[in-house]
Amino acid sequence: MEATPRINISSYVENTVSMGNISGMPALAEMTISKNSYVDASGNPYNGVVKASVNIFDPRNLSSISAAPGTFEFTDAEGDTQDLQTFGVVVIDLEDEYENKLNVVGNVTITLDATLVESTYSGNVTDAKLWGLNKVTGQWEEVGSMVVETSKRRKRQTDGRTYIVGQVSISAFEAINLDCYSGFSRCYFKTSVTDTNNDPVNGYTVRVIHMTNPGEKYNSTSEYVTAVKDISSSSGYDMFTFCRYDAWGYVKAYRIDEEYEPGRSGLSGLSSKERSRLNYETTTSPISFKSKFVSSYDGPWYTSWFAAASSSATQFRFFQSRSINTIQKYTLIDTDPYEGITRPNEIGPKLWYPCKKPAKFSNFKICMIKIAVHGQTSGLSFSVKSKAGPKSGIEDTILGIRTVAVENGGACIEYKCSGNFPLYKNGSSPYDLGVESDYTKIVITPVGRFCTVSWEGDIKSESLNSGSSNIGSVSHEWFIPNTEDHGVYFQETELYDKEKFEQLRKENLDMCKEGVKEPSSTASPSMNKDNPAVKFSCI
Repeated sequence: MEATPRINISSYVENTVSMGNISGMPALAEMTISKNSYVDASGNPYNGVVKASVNIFDPRNLSSISAAPGTFEFTDAEGDTQDLQTFGVVVIDLEDEYENKLNVVGNVTITLDATLVESTYSGNVTDAKLWGLNKVTGQWEEVGSMVVETSKRRKRQTDGRTYIVGQVSISAFEAINLDCYSGFSRCYFKTSVTDTNNDPVNGYTVRVIHMTNPGEKYNSTSEYVTAVKDISSSSGYDMFTFCRYDAWGYVKAYRIDEEYEPGRSGLSGLSSKERSRLNYETTTSPISFKSKFVSSYDGPWYTSWFAAASSSATQFRFFQSRSINTIQKYTLIDTDPYEGITRPNEIGPKLWYPCKKPAKFSNFKICMIKIAVHGQTSGLSFSVKSKAGPKSGIEDTILGIRTVAVENGGACIEYKCSGNFPLYKNGSSPYDLGVESDYTKIVITPVGRFCTVSWEGDIKSESLNSGSSNIGSVSHEWFIPNTEDHGVYFQETELYDKEKFEQLRKENLDMCKEGVKEPSSTASPSMNKDNPAVKFSCI
């Protein structure tokens, strides 16, 4: 999600910032910061202009809340994982006039519209609490209660609404969640995914999106997301979420960039009676099925794990919607640079190291790309996803993902180089190798902090975004050409023996860290921000 533009506020006065304005609907919440409560990174008092970016992951917008950090889960006193119901997630970033980080000492006050809570949750509104994100576990920890507050705000109330209010230290957490938990009933379910050959697909993710509707209280029929739950699964495995009498939502299945089509009518895995009882229907936005989340002993939302595990009759079905063109279908060689040629790999391509002479497998190439970061880097890492290019015959197939933590404001990450790769044509012998040149795509994604693209350098010309700027994007795809003119760094082996290969990989990493095209004599140089391919701005 794109960060909100910074606003200028004064440290000398109390500031109240509105959060989550959607056309036709009131603000989701407000944050009030006391006067004279700002400090710099060393803890010294700061007085002057404060540049504030207050970002709300608004549950009235599906794409917004789906991008919220962490899961909507916490661990209870018994050590069990439980689900939360959100009313919004807040991330705030403060800087002085020179873009230096500022913090707030003491607590801020968060005020939530009680009408919103009442319209999405049938319990007591004071069950809403404030939760801080534990960036290590990705789960939320309770950090403050909320109470009904009316008298303090009467002078602002012209519509009869009431509010619930809580206080929390924002400096201690990456994000604050306005959320509630009141012992939701857990229910269990199964999914299955089959490919174009009707074989089961394993290792995919199931996303459950819980919904409600603010309805007439907001004079709107907008849908409202109360929770987003991602579950790693395989076909036929038991999973759980929460169900209740008025719960409904969407369920989708995907693996990395591939979304699976839910089954329609008789292909849904459900009987016509079950489809009718759940109001089952398929949707295109998001690609999913829509259903009531009402549990029963005989499923498909089961009241117990045992009932789900014992049943083989009812499960929600998904299907792989696309297949590789059979004329272009190659079986790529799964290569290990230390071992040379191995047998064909029917599961998927893992060819990371293009070479000049595919028949002999010499001259492997190793590639790094450099990223520079402006802003906050604590807990930040980047992942680079390498995807097959347009000449590979398996375009957009994920070939691998590498992740590395940021150090000294930069990161160097290995990716799959563009260049020649060997292949088997169908029916050929292991040594009768064809050759093709793959034009690799990569996706760079920040992990652990909220970041946007602030500068693209030379790789902007290789953007897959129809030539327009990616500035402000959280992540985007680029083609990576077979040249070092775009902030990328190459080394090529002469032999693929292990010792030489590791030596050249280290040399390439050192070149990338220094931002130079030739390795220097410096042993293990420190990371710097020189000559990157792309820059991100992070809060």
